[in-house]
Amino acid sequence: MGTTDPYEDERGDPFDDEEDECKDEVIPSIEGFPFRVMWTQPIAPGGSVALLRDELIASVSESGNLVFREATAGHVLQTAPRAPGFPVAQLDFSPDGTFVLATGTQCEIALWHRADAKQCSVWAPYAPVTSGGGGAFASACWRPRTNTFVVATRASSFTVFEASTLRRVQSFECMGVANLLSIAYSPSGCYLLGGYASGVIRVWDSASGGLISTADTMGCGNAMSFTWTPDGGYLYTAQDAGDVVFIRWKWTEVDASLRTMWIPRKAAPPPGSRATCAAASSDGRHLAVAMVDTRVGTKVGLWRTTDMTRAYAYDSAITAGKPHKLIWLSHDRYLLCVTQTNVSCVSLVVGETA
Repeated sequence: MGTTDPYEDERGDPFDDEEDECKDEVIPSIEGFPFRVMWTQPIAPGGSVALLRDELIASVSESGNLVFREATAGHVLQTAPRAPGFPVAQLDFSPDGTFVLATGTQCEIALWHRADAKQCSVWAPYAPVTSGGGGAFASACWRPRTNTFVVATRASSFTVFEASTLRRVQSFECMGVANLLSIAYSPSGCYLLGGYASGVIRVWDSASGGLISTADTMGCGNAMSFTWTPDGGYLYTAQDAGDVVFIRWKWTEVDASLRTMWIPRKAAPPPGSRATCAAASSDGRHLAVAMVDTRVGTKVGLWRTTDMTRAYAYDSAITAGKPHKLIWLSHDRYLLCVTQTNVSCVSLVVGETA
């Protein structure tokens, strides 16, 4: 009598409902090296970059100013006249592109209005609602289709702000739970998800702040990033457990539940390399993994999510420094690789040159 894999879709292969071939797939299905570095620019220590609709990126320059660039060409379009005045840990565009949010290492907040790049508001470091010394910044994100955003600390305290006035509209915390690493709203904005160093993912109700559900990644390492499929039906998480472990989840909005669709699969870096961050393509077919190689520097590899076989590895150094963020753009034709000191745009289009 056969056994049933508890992590597999009831229909068998979790990709049975998807086409086996992508008609306009940019990345060829044969081994090779399609990557081309299109441009590289220095950024302020900390390496914060935000992307707006595949066309505009924001970063903090070495001098501390907010700089807007054209995403694929890297040309400077605008520079904000005032610097945030604190070390920036994260940059994010609002859903409608009106605001740019800069969050500091101790949860300082600065906002710019993108139309004229003027700094419209600055908020001094706020006291987190927890009394356990949880002021260190963990993550921030905007709620979909709104101009409100949440800032979270490592000690799982959350504060929601309204952007135009920087008024606090909500605060809540998850008592006794520390080492929060990343957060993301569900596509509807009704739920907030948090990933922890223990590998646990927690889901809160956005309106009340109440804990709704938890999901266990079965000891696969910390939850580094969240990526939603365009229809909002599936969630991909990248876990760091030495190797990058990639998990596909089925998201059910009605009860805010996550269910694993397969046994976690590894994107094991080559010998001499250490994976530092990962990101799923918008169609969920490829996983990009940034690696630090002791011999050549920063590299990027692509894995197919269907079977976690390696599609490509760029074996020359893309840039210097330890990468901590990858961003797909232009229908998965380019990757932004962000390190602590610079940002590089890498083309995946065969034959394209800078």
